Amino acid sequence: MKNFIVVVTIIITCVFTNMSSVKASDVNDYKQQYFASLLSMAAYNDKYSTAVKAALTAYGWDFLDNTSDNKKLKDVLLAHAVDFKAAEDSYFLAFKGTSDYADVKNDINIKLIPFAAENSSKAVITENTPLVHSGFYSNCLKLLAQPIGKEDLTQYLIKILAQKPAAHLYITGHSLGGAEAVLTAARLIELGVLPQQISVISFGAPAVGNEQFAQEYGSKINLQRIIMKGDPVRNLAQIVDARYRLFGQEIKYSQVSSDDDKISHKIILYVDRALRQYYDKKTDPLDERTANVSVIFTEPVFHIPEEQQRENINVYLQKALADITKHNIKESVEKNTADTLAENCKYVVRTDITIKRQQKVQNSFYTAINYTIYKAEPQITNLPLFVQEKYEQYKPPADGKKQLKIITVLSASTNTVELTPIEAVLYNSSKLQPQLKNILK
Repeated sequence: MKNFIVVVTIIITCVFTNMSSVKASDVNDYKQQYFASLLSMAAYNDKYSTAVKAALTAYGWDFLDNTSDNKKLKDVLLAHAVDFKAAEDSYFLAFKGTSDYADVKNDINIKLIPFAAENSSKAVITENTPLVHSGFYSNCLKLLAQPIGKEDLTQYLIKILAQKPAAHLYITGHSLGGAEAVLTAARLIELGVLPQQISVISFGAPAVGNEQFAQEYGSKINLQRIIMKGDPVRNLAQIVDARYRLFGQEIKYSQVSSDDDKISHKIILYVDRALRQYYDKKTDPLDERTANVSVIFTEPVFHIPEEQQRENINVYLQKALADITKHNIKESVEKNTADTLAENCKYVVRTDITIKRQQKVQNSFYTAINYTIYKAEPQITNLPLFVQEKYEQYKPPADGKKQLKIITVLSASTNTVELTPIEAVLYNSSKLQPQLKNILK
């Protein structure tokens, strides 16, 4: 079902960073899953899709979704992912999941039909015939037939992959979108695309075909099939028709306790878990710069319940917010101890993060973020620690050499009815980024 994810703009900035001690293959796997979850969410084609595309475009990504008559591709998101992976020309194709009645009709059209047949109704079916879900496959073919430039989407993808030996296509989607991602990969391989040029990452997707289809394409499709523990969609097709078979590498996610009231099929839970796993693997060297640093962000101060501390939400948020700072405020650095700074340091920013349980709504939290901006007059020579419970209590040392003056406090808040706590805090931060950048420029 369609989910309102409002964290997209700010989360995206978190993946464009250098890797250090962790094996590149491990980090790339989690980066691919994380990024695929974002694109799967964005494919739902609401205002948050616009936010994702705007953020990625700022990083040089090119969205190739204009049709031949200058309309947008329907229910599909196609992007040229610039600098996503070294020595690879990366493309992402994301399919929208179930969000309206037409999608539900496709979901329940569970009849098995021959795969890749020109006329399935007249095809001869034997015990060795690969069969696929009629509703998924018919909708998939309709989406792939959309015009883009002078070709349809299928021909466009085949041409890109044929003309660019380094090109790699990541096909992804949530629920119905994940099923269509698998069928698209099989279709492209059937039409001559090299299997090694395609990877599929699905989230909460059902089986799409029978055992013969799984045997035929299971060895050809590099499929990561990600399933949240308790997600009922995994087994739906097999319950209705025992001939359905799953294949590919199954990767199991699990919810954290603060989200256990949310339906396990929701895309927001997949995004949250992918973010956590990405930051579990990703490490960055400490930024020791003192020259050319005009803005200092102090280590965030957290005001959060004990249960959130046990889930390490402060760790994930600190890493994500540090990445946000690097990419949005270019001449900035985070410091958590006293340091001697360059003379051109102009601002110090303290970040306070609050998460409180809402008493009247089960497992819902109020979240807020405050950025307190101090201006250095004339410059800071030593950075005091901002560890007071309230930023208003801070008073700079009266040594006559440095002054820190509060010039403004930026605040944003929301609840977690439609979000996880991590996503809610990052969304709060995203709302403040334009003001923050304008003040610190």
